[in-house]
Amino acid sequence: MTHQTLTMPANPASDLLVITSASGKQVTALLPLLRDWKHVRLVVNRASSKQKLQTTYPAFEVVIADLTVPSDCIRVRQGATCIYHIGPSFYPHETEIGYNMIDAGVSESQTWEIQALGIFVRSQYPVAENAAS
Repeated sequence: MTHQTLTMPANPASDLLVITSASGKQVTALLPLLRDWKHVRLVVNRASSKQKLQTTYPAFEVVIADLTVPSDCIRVRQGATCIYHIGPSFYPHETEIGYNMIDAGVSESQTWEIQALGIFVRSQYPVAENAAS
């Protein structure tokens, strides 16, 4: 079985990392691992989620946004070097939100010198090479 390591040219000391769906299950598991990041913007859609995350992670910026609104997507990505977008699962506007975030990221990359804009999909189950069918 071969595993590949994905590296990203990002600097946790100076780059701004934006994370959407910040109060969801996937991000909740990720946040404790971001201790080295000095600039993190967490995006939520409810005031109660914002309050909870601000209490738990006071060093991180927490903003409320409606990602179905393109101007909100542009606002949350401003100044970002890295965007980790996790879309809401089984939501009627999930595809629209994904397109809005891609458009906002591309727009930012044309305005600022962004090192990388990527969408990463990671399976929780590693795939073995030459697996028997």
